[in-house]
Amino acid sequence: MNKQIIAAADPALFALLSREISRQDDTLDMMASESIQDPITLALTGSAFANKTAVGLPGHQRLLGAEVIDELEILAAERAKKLFGAEHANMLPYSGTTANICVYDGILSKGDRILALDPEHGSHASHGREAHVTARMYNFVHFGVDPATQLIDYDQLRKTAGQVRPKILLVGSSSYPRLFDYELLAHIAHSVGAVLMADIAHTSGLTAAGVIPSPFPHADIVTASCTKTMCSTHTGFILCKQEFAPQVDRGVYPGLIASIHPQMIAAAAWAMKRAATPEFQALMKQLLANTQSLAFALHCRGLSLLTGGTDCHMFVLDLRNTDTNGKKLGEDLGRIGIWVNSKSIPHDVSSVPMGIRAGCTVLTQRGMGEQDMPVIADLICKAVSFGHNCPTEGEIVPLRQTVRTLCEKFKV
Repeated sequence: MNKQIIAAADPALFALLSREISRQDDTLDMMASESIQDPITLALTGSAFANKTAVGLPGHQRLLGAEVIDELEILAAERAKKLFGAEHANMLPYSGTTANICVYDGILSKGDRILALDPEHGSHASHGREAHVTARMYNFVHFGVDPATQLIDYDQLRKTAGQVRPKILLVGSSSYPRLFDYELLAHIAHSVGAVLMADIAHTSGLTAAGVIPSPFPHADIVTASCTKTMCSTHTGFILCKQEFAPQVDRGVYPGLIASIHPQMIAAAAWAMKRAATPEFQALMKQLLANTQSLAFALHCRGLSLLTGGTDCHMFVLDLRNTDTNGKKLGEDLGRIGIWVNSKSIPHDVSSVPMGIRAGCTVLTQRGMGEQDMPVIADLICKAVSFGHNCPTEGEIVPLRQTVRTLCEKFKV
């Protein structure tokens, strides 16, 4: 449906759509969890697949007329298995969070113990954050990062696992910017009889492109999403070793998912095909290079980064040695047209978040390269220099113009 039809049918909705398009065109998105969806993805999510209601796993649909949907699910799963080197794939979860809950439901009983990286130290809310529903369903025990290095202490993790003896050892990141040692993690998990589960929702695109190590063959179960670095639609999927397939599938259906979203599965199938292309692999290589280049540029300008740098698409800026904080810096960057989100620093007791999390996925998709990262670093440093003061319009205007110039040069 084109814009003119929407404008005629619903002017209020069209006005909101137009504003959002303008916001994306005229500002720089550095949210680590966001990406730009390509035209094929957008077409598939609004295609005839959206008209069909299907309930159940492939070959066992409860509703008639789902033969094509069965083939669609199988196509998406086969592509995902090949891309990630997995033995089994389930493409039905609605998101990475939904995928996680499906795994918990299939593998565990209520109250069973999960040892997971603390969400306050870089993992995800669905890894048992106190306010999240998962913390009320299962017994989460969390391990953290070392206060000095901000890195995982694997020796301490081994001791904790021996004491806790969880059913699942869970690792994954929404703001931990370093790689996981999956081989060592598998050894720790299996030594105490636990399943190793890896949540790669943030890094699935980098993993698919082979620019960072895959959890397989070490992990038993892997959850992921198609947004973020897969640069596709908002949906999730689960990969696992064959021995866990019956439990995983049972956790998906009938455990949690009833009516599925065929249009999203179609977009996921396309994402799996596209991720295997040289063009996507080049994009992910550039993403990694851009992020590391920007992190280095910020370091050279005197700013501190959590763990000292990054191995992926994002980094966390540690603002404890500055005159600002994550909330204030996020607002100031928003004023000049750059979007990030505030983040607490592990072990920090401040009443406000003292960090920001930022990523380079959208910048890279727009065509920026390493040579453009110093300009971004200068903009961030200027916003940091405002400190606790409210910047004047005279200070904001030239920075906003620099952002607009970049947006005009590197279009969505």
